[in-house]
Amino acid sequence: MKSEENFIKLIIDILTENQYKVRKIDHIDLIIETDLEDVKSSIFVEVKFTSHSTMGYYNILEIANSVSNRFDIYANSFTNPIPFKGVIIVSAIVDDEGIKEVDKKYKIKVLDVRSLYDFTAIRPLHRKQLERYLFENVLDYSIPRIRYPLLYEELKPSNTFTAQIQAFNAKSTKPDKKKGEVLCEGLQLIKPGFDEFKKYENHVIEILKYLFENDLVDWSPQTKTDSGLNIFDLIVRVTNKSYFWSELTSDFHSKYVVFEFKNYSKSLSPGQIYSTERYLYKQALRNVGIIICRKNPGINAIIAAKGVLKESGKLLLFFTDLDLCNMLHAKDRNEELDSYLFAKLNDFLITIDRN
Repeated sequence: MKSEENFIKLIIDILTENQYKVRKIDHIDLIIETDLEDVKSSIFVEVKFTSHSTMGYYNILEIANSVSNRFDIYANSFTNPIPFKGVIIVSAIVDDEGIKEVDKKYKIKVLDVRSLYDFTAIRPLHRKQLERYLFENVLDYSIPRIRYPLLYEELKPSNTFTAQIQAFNAKSTKPDKKKGEVLCEGLQLIKPGFDEFKKYENHVIEILKYLFENDLVDWSPQTKTDSGLNIFDLIVRVTNKSYFWSELTSDFHSKYVVFEFKNYSKSLSPGQIYSTERYLYKQALRNVGIIICRKNPGINAIIAAKGVLKESGKLLLFFTDLDLCNMLHAKDRNEELDSYLFAKLNDFLITIDRN
């Protein structure tokens, strides 16, 4: 409880330094009075502390649903309902697709740790306080390397730094593009569906080789088992050069990783997960599979993958186009990918029920 109270105090200090007039009230965490187009309005702010360094897609949607109801109840408790904008501030890096879905579904902006770094960019004292708090209170915390995915609107850093952010983001349009950026743009041009499945498969393999050229070897696409009944899209052998991959294969008793590519526009079905599970075989040291899909696989597919792990000990993870592009940009910046990969693994494992 004390960690949450201290986080709220820290947020108040940061927002105040960014020239916002912040009040703490009983019904919601914070309220900020603003004037939007000559109409008196408010920003309702919910502050969420978590001891985990990341927050997944479904966790933030569940929080947003509850927060949205509280915001509405409070706004309508007055004789004349208060016009407001909603914001949730989280002490973790939140799944990018979750941030976008909350914005689309609930009209609520989610600001995560990456945003707090933007808000403290030209305020070294508050940046130091923020980092000290996060390192002391958040498990396995590391400084974020990937940019916040949305434009700042209702709540944003002070004008001085907003201009710097926009100038920094504009650099991504310069002609001399790096390989990761080119690969990401090429991925986005491929249409979902059967007609471009092979194109998608080949392009993703090229991406994987760029990302993990020293970590994975013996790249074998379209490999058949002895019976000829099973054909892997791609199977690779793991080296000991990467901390993440070596830890993953050690923990799950696997020398090889099987990749499956799903160029579908819709969410994956449990049947597609069970089909991939059949390719995994612990005695042959291939007990880890990664399904690469165009977008978030959907709740039923994730439940199926968690069920597979509980029942047979086989691990199935999901990488989306967004994950690939995030890692490509990080690779272009010469950043290690282990923290991103561990965040994906942790997000999957820590939410599994025992039953």
